[in-house]
Amino acid sequence: MITQKLQQKNTREIRDNYQYFLQHKEDLIDKHEGKFVLIHSKQFIDFYDSFEDADQAGMKLYGLGLYSIQEVTDRIETIGVYGVL
Repeated sequence: MITQKLQQKNTREIRDNYQYFLQHKEDLIDKHEGKFVLIHSKQFIDFYDSFEDADQAGMKLYGLGLYSIQEVTDRIETIGVYGVL
C-alpha cells in the first residue's frame, strides 16, 4: 500500500518530470517526434517506438521506482506513470 508521503513524492516527481519535458520539448520534437521518452529524476533515459516498450524498460530499470513516460509531440498531454503500485 502506498503511504500518503510516498504518494506526495510520486506526484511531485511526475510534475517535475513533466515540467522538464516541456522545457526541452522543442529540441526533442526535432529529433524524436512520435517516440515515447522514458523520464526519471528529470533525466531523459531513452526513446521508444511505443508506450508499452517504454513502460517495460521503466519497470526493468526502476522496478517499483517512479518514472514518467511522455509522447514526443507538439500536442500537450500528460502521461504520468507510477512504477509503484
